[in-house]
Amino acid sequence: MPGADDIEAMIVPIDLAAALAADPLAERNFAALPDAVRKMVPYRISKATRAETRVARITEAVATAVENRAPVWVHAA
Repeated sequence: MPGADDIEAMIVPIDLAAALAADPLAERNFAALPDAVRKMVPYRISKATRAETRVARITEAVATAVENRAPVWVHAA
């Protein structure tokens, strides 16, 4: 789980990085998102207390990256 320093340094958690790497379009689009979004996504993923929630947030982050947009919860946070 990333710490605050990892998030500020925009270090992507291993499980999110693997999911993005599995889809080159998602990986490319995620890399092009604004810094604030690229910080918020790992932050929200790291705050998941259940494994199922973490997986769901990663899945949504990748799916929205494919669509070249941020997850809805990024804007709601």
